[in-house]
Amino acid sequence: MNLPRMQPLIDLTPDVLLVCINGRFGNLDAGEAAELAGIVSPRVVVPCHFWMFKEHNGDPEAFVQACARRCPGVAVRLLAPGEGFSCSDEAIGPIAAES
Repeated sequence: MNLPRMQPLIDLTPDVLLVCINGRFGNLDAGEAAELAGIVSPRVVVPCHFWMFKEHNGDPEAFVQACARRCPGVAVRLLAPGEGFSCSDEAIGPIAAES
C-alpha cells in the first residue's frame, strides 16, 4: 500500500470510503483495505471490486473480519450487485450507529 500517494485523499477525512478488496491488478486485498479503513477512519467503509469478473476474487467476509480487528469503530456496508448507496447524513447515520 502506497500511503504517501494516498495521503492527499486521507487528509480529506471522508465519511465514506470505497475500497477494492480483490488483491488483483494492483488493488488492495481484504487485510490492506481494512488497514486503510483504520487509517482513514471513515464513518462507513464499502468494499468493492470483488466477484464482478472471473479474475476478480476477493473475500468480503475476510474484509468484514479484518475490519472488526483493525477498525472496529468503522461500519462496514456490503452491497449486492447493482444495489445503490446514498451518502447523505440521513443514510449514513443509521449505518454508522450500528458499529
